Amino acid sequence: MLELSERHQISPALILAVVEMESSYRFTVVSSAGAVGLMQLRPTTAKYIAQRYKVRGYRSEADLRNPEINLRLGVAYLAHLRRQFGHSLHYLAAYNVGPTALKKRLNAGRYELGSLDSYVRKIHGRTRELQGGRVGNKFPRLIREQALYASSI
Repeated sequence: MLELSERHQISPALILAVVEMESSYRFTVVSSAGAVGLMQLRPTTAKYIAQRYKVRGYRSEADLRNPEINLRLGVAYLAHLRRQFGHSLHYLAAYNVGPTALKKRLNAGRYELGSLDSYVRKIHGRTRELQGGRVGNKFPRLIREQALYASSI
């Protein structure tokens, strides 16, 4: 994960905060909307990001259950959204609702995040905690081991 962080210039703490928020470090979880894996990517999004940024290893939805592939795609997607939206308030909101939905809101002059504000604030807060090294007992043992595994990818 550190290599991905450096390549895309995204804090490892932010990546872990997104993973924690999206999947609670469960790499096989599938949402009701069809998002899969650690970073909860939809297969259509994963395919687009894999093709656009030449992310190796993605061939089908099943690959999204592979933590390494999922992280590669998810971090590339975060970087993609950062290029589109600039500020983390907007690119994290876009990660949650999708870039098209967020663009529609912004183009309509609706700059308040509403319910997305809680999602973004939780990620920002968790990122600060992780950056401060105050993880302590906030992670159960299994999740802490998964986070350590993810950091070696």
